[in-house]
Amino acid sequence: MSRKDTGSSANKQHRLNVGSEKPVNAGFGLREMTKIGGAPLLRNLELAEQFVAGAAACLRDPRCSAQIKYQFFQMLWQRVLLICCGYEDAVDGQLLAHDPGLVLALGFEPILQTSMCRFENNMNAANCYRLAVWLVLDYISRKQKVPKRIRLDFDGSCIPTRGQQQGSSFRSYYDTQMYFPLFVFDEDGVLITAILRPGDAVESLLTVPVLKRLVRAFRSTWPGVEIIIVMDAGFAAPKVYDWCEDEGKEGGSGVVHYLIKLKNTGGGLRSYSQDMAKAAKTSFTKRHGPAKYEGSGTTKNDVVKDIRKESNKVERKKKLQAHNERVSHIYGEFMNGTGKGGKCKKQWRQKRRILTSCVHDDWGGRRFFWVTNIVGGNPEDLINEVYSKRAHSAELGIRDMKSLRCDKLSCENFFANQGRLLFQVLAQRLLLKFRELLPKSSQNWSLETIREQFIRIPASLDEKARTKELHWSGSFPYKNHMHALCQRLTKQVPENKDWLSIFFTFIKSLTARRPVAA
Repeated sequence: MSRKDTGSSANKQHRLNVGSEKPVNAGFGLREMTKIGGAPLLRNLELAEQFVAGAAACLRDPRCSAQIKYQFFQMLWQRVLLICCGYEDAVDGQLLAHDPGLVLALGFEPILQTSMCRFENNMNAANCYRLAVWLVLDYISRKQKVPKRIRLDFDGSCIPTRGQQQGSSFRSYYDTQMYFPLFVFDEDGVLITAILRPGDAVESLLTVPVLKRLVRAFRSTWPGVEIIIVMDAGFAAPKVYDWCEDEGKEGGSGVVHYLIKLKNTGGGLRSYSQDMAKAAKTSFTKRHGPAKYEGSGTTKNDVVKDIRKESNKVERKKKLQAHNERVSHIYGEFMNGTGKGGKCKKQWRQKRRILTSCVHDDWGGRRFFWVTNIVGGNPEDLINEVYSKRAHSAELGIRDMKSLRCDKLSCENFFANQGRLLFQVLAQRLLLKFRELLPKSSQNWSLETIREQFIRIPASLDEKARTKELHWSGSFPYKNHMHALCQRLTKQVPENKDWLSIFFTFIKSLTARRPVAA
């Protein structure tokens, strides 16, 4: 897209009064500047890793080949790149058309909004399925070693909708019109897949079908891998337990282990844990005395806020430590089954292992329960080392996804919004790989911090006879990080692969019949 500056506007300057000893003149210079100076680094990473190129090769293009101006890769790369840069809408490519950093990172002139909107709305069910399958293939192919165990963290989240969008529904718990997508993360926080669901869907909807496909894909590549699924209380459904336990029967490759939190509503669960709750209360009373705030209406936030008002840093730290130590935990387990027998829909087909954690602090006692088919293992270790880690993978992963604006699903068509959600997964994979190349001190930074510190940074671009010079600010605070990142990027060698053949080979392995046990 051409740009033409008039002589008067290019040369005009303004005298600013900023209280400086020297006068300040402001105007437009001749050097080209960009506000996304780190975007070309993403282009370098994409050429080496081929996240978007592989995905685009697996999609089916419904357009007439003689009338194609932009390839699928170009449109998909523009969408993913702009999402990584913090611009989640199709119109942003048109608004940033004159940004030299965007043009350099794209490798072509930005595509107009009309073409990008047609691309999004052409994401039908078949292409969404292909893209979702490719994301699983990409996840498997990037594992350098055969894993012994994979933990899958399932979680749902509220995605507010805008307007009369297909599949959106009002949900009273969130008090909004919304979608309710299903996210599946691994233990490292990598988003394996994201399935869009209607807003009125129960939390366990599509859990078993998605689980079937993921388990089959993983075990077709790694036959002996152990799979553990971790879910919160919203996924507590007998159909999930039954499928996991039946996976090892009738020629299956092994039982899928699960650790799922239960809703604390059953009288039977509380009766079995009565002695543990009393023990927790007794332990707390012996160590700390009676509960301070039980029944007083004072919340934990109120107490912490009062402690943080302490001006002395040492005293404030001591008070917070003393406050956190005033708690007693008792862990235990028992066998139990729910339901009233007969044709009760909540009836379990067998008794299962229940883990419990009884907590007593200054606000009284609380009890938490989990159901699992894991044999052996200390209840305390299973709760704290397996279940509690989902806070780092699933919950922080959803936070990162929302920082990429996965909640901006503004298309009218349901499958177009499903496609946009999968574009967000691609962007997350690209940024996670980008973060891996940074020094270890920044490995725990959120994706939003990575974007703001290394991608959305100002830079100047000078084009010479034989080279293009990209210059970041001399006052950039993370110069050493940027030098290390660039050194690692330049060492990566681009590798061209026949992704379509790899994709079809993977599909055949998934559709092959499983051996039946004798």
